[in-house]
Amino acid sequence: MKCDPKDLLLYAVTDRHWLHGRTLHEVVKESLDGGVTLEEFENGQTYTENHKIVLTEDQVKKINHEDDIVIGLRGVTTTHVIDIQKGSAVGNGIYVNDNENMLISYGNQTKNLEYSVDGGDTWHTYVPGLTSTTRVEGEVNALFRYKAYGIYTAGEETPIAFHADTDPDTSKYLQLQHVEMVGFSSQNSTTADHAAINLLDGNANTAWHSTYGVKDTQKYYTVKFDQVRFISKLTYLPGGENGRWAAGTVCSPIPMAIEARDRTSTSAARC
Repeated sequence: MKCDPKDLLLYAVTDRHWLHGRTLHEVVKESLDGGVTLEEFENGQTYTENHKIVLTEDQVKKINHEDDIVIGLRGVTTTHVIDIQKGSAVGNGIYVNDNENMLISYGNQTKNLEYSVDGGDTWHTYVPGLTSTTRVEGEVNALFRYKAYGIYTAGEETPIAFHADTDPDTSKYLQLQHVEMVGFSSQNSTTADHAAINLLDGNANTAWHSTYGVKDTQKYYTVKFDQVRFISKLTYLPGGENGRWAAGTVCSPIPMAIEARDRTSTSAARC
């Protein structure tokens, strides 16, 4: 089959060659069950006069990954298939951070999620990120799934357990939404691998690393709290043997005291 490239371009933009002067919006039709039954639109027609196809709630419910969506043009035998994909299950790469009462992932696995805390009767959009107000608190067995989006149907439901806080009243965990990074000595990259912000992302799979190959004897990291806080303990997770503090000084604009434990030698100072 020989085609003039200009004809193909014209078809993609106006469809005039195939419709013989008719406009595309006059003859668009759509099928949601594999081309067996044509869907009806305004005035009971199996085609729409509009440029945009808006499906009813019942039509949306009929979309599935087996039948796909078939779109055709009246008067033309060629049809076009939108290949609907089955939504995936919530899998590896996601874990629960019970201190933050939220899900943590290294990539974008928490995007397009929804959750239920009443056995699937009602579903809520899950908004990831430390600044999100979406938190699952207490002893809860929640259901998570990927909601229908793009060409994907809703995924399978996956139960994920959250646990109640067990910190004593004298040493409560301060969620990282109340802590802001304001300075650091260096970082090896600004990407997800070794950026300084990783020290405050609540993710055990990421890490902060100073610039490679540079001997830095004055490493520092500066944070700001949202208000005056009583801090009784400072905890961080090193990357194995790499990143362990041998000694350090905690500085504060107001008087403070800090207790050193294990291998870390730490002093407090008003800086």
